[in-house]
Amino acid sequence: MEQFIDIADKELVPLLREKRFRTLKEAATWADDYVLAHRPGQQPGSWNRKEGGPRGGPGSGGSSSSGSPGHFR
Repeated sequence: MEQFIDIADKELVPLLREKRFRTLKEAATWADDYVLAHRPGQQPGSWNRKEGGPRGGPGSGGSSSSGSPGHFR
C-alpha cells in the first residue's frame, strides 16, 4: 500500500492515507474513480458509454464485448 501511495498523484496522497483502505485493490479502484470524477470538463454521469464507462477508457483494458452499459469486471 505504501508503494502505491508513493506513486499516487500528490493531491491523492492525503485522501488515500485518511481513508485507510483495507486492500490495495480497494484503494486503486477508489483512486481511479476519484481521478475520473474530478477530470476537468467532466460532468457527473457524462462518461462516454462507447468507451465502456469510467473504467473502460483507452488503455484500461476495461471495455467489454457484451455491449451492456454499466458492466464492469
